[in-house]
Amino acid sequence: MKILKRIMMMGFIALIVMLTKPVMALELSSFTDVPNFSVVIGENMYNLDYANDPTNESLISAAIVKNKGDVFVKTDDSGWIKNSDGTKVSKDSVDVSTIKFNNGAAITTAVKVLDTPEIVAEMEKARSLAGDDKSLLLTQLLQSRDLDVNGVPTVAPPVHIAEGSEVPTEPTKLFDNLYYVGGTNVGSFIITTTDGYIMIDAGYDYSPETMILPGMKKLGLDPAKIKYILITHAGPDHVGGAKYFQDNYGTKIVMSQEEWAVAPTKKDANGVNTWPTQDIIGTDGQKLTLGDTAITIVKTPRQVNGGGLSYIAPVFDNGEPHMFATYGNTNVVGTLADKVVYRDSIKHFLSYTDNAKVDVVISDHPFADGSLEKMEELRNLKPGEPNPFVLGQERSRRFFELLDQCAVILTGRQAAGLDETGTKRIDNTSSK
Repeated sequence: MKILKRIMMMGFIALIVMLTKPVMALELSSFTDVPNFSVVIGENMYNLDYANDPTNESLISAAIVKNKGDVFVKTDDSGWIKNSDGTKVSKDSVDVSTIKFNNGAAITTAVKVLDTPEIVAEMEKARSLAGDDKSLLLTQLLQSRDLDVNGVPTVAPPVHIAEGSEVPTEPTKLFDNLYYVGGTNVGSFIITTTDGYIMIDAGYDYSPETMILPGMKKLGLDPAKIKYILITHAGPDHVGGAKYFQDNYGTKIVMSQEEWAVAPTKKDANGVNTWPTQDIIGTDGQKLTLGDTAITIVKTPRQVNGGGLSYIAPVFDNGEPHMFATYGNTNVVGTLADKVVYRDSIKHFLSYTDNAKVDVVISDHPFADGSLEKMEELRNLKPGEPNPFVLGQERSRRFFELLDQCAVILTGRQAAGLDETGTKRIDNTSSK
């Protein structure tokens, strides 16, 4: 390929090592928007890494055939290099507004964020809290609806995912006595004790037969040993499978009083109950003990008059003790008054995690905190390498501080008449 040969002859291939981040697929309006070391072929832009990858040869060839003009390479901010003869030309030699594709993907239009200076400052605090921690950065993006590398607001998947659309993930032993089974969107934790199992959350109504039971079988766990299911909150992705276990195994279900109160209204089109029959009411500070394990229940509502529970439990990594926490209402929703409740609950839970010296925090939405990547890392762990789920007390606390800071951002946006992403103006007169 002439373009590849020419790039190599000019010595640009050596510059690949300087490219540590992918080129962002953003709207281009001027020369300065084009990253250095980019190759432009007509309406296509590539970074050198991509352009010199043999697997992309057919795509590059097609772009060259389609292109009517020269090929240009930007090496610095002073102008372009013409690939045909190696001469330097001016910045305006290429109309960058005509570039439609970046590394083979369509360039998206960057949205305009309307945040006030005060909200911008709060966003910077959230980013600072996350630092360079990959899992915390992911949480920060999702919780604050911050822009991703393509300039698009980061939003979570929908709560309602139809059967067949949720993707099962590999069931994984996280600690000596803690397992994850379920999907890439949501799943369940199973804590093993000397007298049976405690499960946290039950996924969708279809999750038991499609993901939880097959996952348990693969891990060698017996579903008949599940004595309790602790529900974090009554979303369909958390409580949906609870009735299955109650009906088939006699499992005891723990949920907050506020959420049990609406259980009788949860019926399908034929009038059949879709939620479990009321069982155990979880209360703030309650200890639930099974065999050698005691789990602390903490009430953490996220809305006025709402329910929700979070949990703290001892876990072990090759016999080493740790304290695990999972939070029941991470997503920020509702009115300004609801957000006050949310922040109060975070602070309340922190008092418990501080006292328990929690050093492991995991969400049962594994996409939200890097758990999918950590599970993959754990499955390939070599002897002597640390468990990626052990965060330490400081990082664990920072996770909850980050949830609180992101709630500050969403509160500010709502008060300023903006949507959650800060990109649209809304009428929030009914959301006080």
